[in-house]
Amino acid sequence: MIFDNIDLVDLIDDFDKKHFLEEEIKLEKKRIEFVQKYSLNKIYDMKLDEYVSGLKKDGRENYKTFCYDIETGLLELGSMKGSSALKFGIYYSTDKKTYITTKKIESDNDLVFKNVKSEIYKLITSGATNDFNKINNTKLSPMFKYKILATYYPEKYICICSEPDVTDFLKIIGIKYNEKDTMIEKQQLLLNWKNQINELKNWSNYLLMRFLYDKIPIPRHQLNLNKNLQKEKDNNYPKKYKSKIKITKKTWIELLKAENIFTPSDLEILFTIYNSDNHANTSYNLGIIKGVPSESLSSQINCLSKRILNYLELNPENKKNGGKIYWNILFLGSNTQNNLFEWKIIPNLATAMDEVFPDLESDKLNKDLDNYLIDSTQNDYLFCEEKMEYNPEPKEIPEQYYINKTKVYKRNRAESILALYLANYKCEVDKNHLTFIRKNSFVAYTEPHHLIPMAYQDNFDVSLDVAANIVSLCSNCHNLIHYGKDSKELIELLYNKRKGQLEKAGIKVNIKELLSFYYINN
Repeated sequence: MIFDNIDLVDLIDDFDKKHFLEEEIKLEKKRIEFVQKYSLNKIYDMKLDEYVSGLKKDGRENYKTFCYDIETGLLELGSMKGSSALKFGIYYSTDKKTYITTKKIESDNDLVFKNVKSEIYKLITSGATNDFNKINNTKLSPMFKYKILATYYPEKYICICSEPDVTDFLKIIGIKYNEKDTMIEKQQLLLNWKNQINELKNWSNYLLMRFLYDKIPIPRHQLNLNKNLQKEKDNNYPKKYKSKIKITKKTWIELLKAENIFTPSDLEILFTIYNSDNHANTSYNLGIIKGVPSESLSSQINCLSKRILNYLELNPENKKNGGKIYWNILFLGSNTQNNLFEWKIIPNLATAMDEVFPDLESDKLNKDLDNYLIDSTQNDYLFCEEKMEYNPEPKEIPEQYYINKTKVYKRNRAESILALYLANYKCEVDKNHLTFIRKNSFVAYTEPHHLIPMAYQDNFDVSLDVAANIVSLCSNCHNLIHYGKDSKELIELLYNKRKGQLEKAGIKVNIKELLSFYYINN
């Protein structure tokens, strides 16, 4: 995504600058106190127990040391969380009751610490003179290095400690860089960009950092948030029907790989539930999706549960009325708001499925990215003007990256917005379909949908993330395509409408192939 002036101004206007200015004033006082406390002379004379994290002193754990102060005391200045204490070169392990160093072959802790202090001293002096070569050659972990620079010279260096984050910001904003550029060079590109924007050039680097993280979405971060949110959902889900039988992830993997336990039909049901929100769905909804009575699905799940219990030589739990309960070894359960009973795949089984069926994880990641793309366009200020000319043409395959060892392709938000605009913010199944006006615009709300899913980008030698392959749908049609029994008719209709544009964009696909991408037999 490359911002135009209108996009950027809208984001700046929406940024809570006043709040972060007040926070910066408080943080600046703490930063100055840190720099005064750890002057160059103090660093030169600093003792090991004044530096390392993990030590206890006077009954206090993590009393204020250099490492504690810069990581936790100045957390708002730029986070180094998420990496181990080895980033400091040496630390004290409360579990092992000993010092741990990055140099495993080095047993002299004093010598290691002396070298670490020397590198910190060299970094601070190099930072003062903008000696990028010496900064690059400083033997400190990258996150630690750039937190120090931003702490001692906040006007020179931006307080973003993660190189992947800096790289993502450059890509999303549309700043060109060389793959061989170092972190410090990428930071300077970001700062040069800021100084060329009238609305930003007078901002502090701290405000810029807050603005970037607050207003420019990084898909990788969103997916990590989704994973954390899933853990939270798992922990908070009702446990009324939770089975007392404990089956580990390792055992579930064994069961999924075993012959004559999970039939293809069983797996199809599980995959559908897995790809539903919170790995949960009702038998009623599943029956509609699969085109079968919900009672037959309940019977099938009970048969699967019995095979699992027999394989493990376990007995089912007893109900209060004296009967047996089988399904709860696979699922947690609860009643939904519309009084339907919901199955939720138990967490150990869900993570086992991730490992046994890597394509399933890929499907979910692509679905998360698609949902994230929809979310990121929901509150945009969009325009409804006379349609501009649009000539589809082949474009290069979008950038790929890896999440949890799974390859995914980046989505270009601008292409989705263009597709909605070209459709005049109408549903392309039927322009008369009911929708509503967007909160921040005067146009109807529709959702972008990749007709050929991005999960199949590897099957094509041109980009699928282009307006020619993105259709505008009302919420109902979008959900019908993903979950509805009659989705085939909609896909065929949209394909016939878009076939010419797809060909101009270099995307060659026939209807049989397209339907197979949705697991539909022609």
